[in-house]
Amino acid sequence: MNTQVVPKPRRRQNPAAVKQNIIEVAVKEFSAHGLAGSRINVIADKTDTSKRMIYYYFGGKSELYRAAIEHAYREVLGRESDNGIDTLNPVQALEALVSIPFRNRENLECFSRIVAGENLLSGEHVTQIECFRELNEPARLLVQDIYEKGVLTGDFQPGLNPLIIRWFLNAIGTFTVFNRHTFKAASGDELDGLEGQELLREQMVKGLMAIVQR
Repeated sequence: MNTQVVPKPRRRQNPAAVKQNIIEVAVKEFSAHGLAGSRINVIADKTDTSKRMIYYYFGGKSELYRAAIEHAYREVLGRESDNGIDTLNPVQALEALVSIPFRNRENLECFSRIVAGENLLSGEHVTQIECFRELNEPARLLVQDIYEKGVLTGDFQPGLNPLIIRWFLNAIGTFTVFNRHTFKAASGDELDGLEGQELLREQMVKGLMAIVQR
């Protein structure tokens, strides 16, 4: 009995769509299995293209991994820039930044995992992404701008380093999203539900305001 294998449809006429499809699948694979545990053939099987085309567009697994990290950062940092935070008053703007991981926790899981995996590699690959600092610059400048406006309006005390505020925000996001499972296993799910997350969000806002306000 003859069986005919139906080939997967391929986006031959749209290289941008092919690359986008590869990257989106790669982000999920690398976030789930890390660089060492991910396989190009597995990624190819989950895309609309072939292993050969992945190598054609990206060169190899390490290059694809770096492209996936860059894409993940662009997606997450773009949300900060696109949600109108820069139009709020300084206090509201900082509260909005604190609130992002609590209100987008599920959507940030892939990002948190791929970042955690890269930190296990001591940041070896992000240092090879030429635009990585440039990619993160708008997020740094957003916090700096919010802080400087707050100093001018008298809401924030002068003399603080805005980069420390950014670090505080990143720390909140990392623990809220990536450490939720181990914390819940150790301490129960009291803070994992909607009410618990809102309580945590409110307390983190108060904590940051205690640092920056007069």
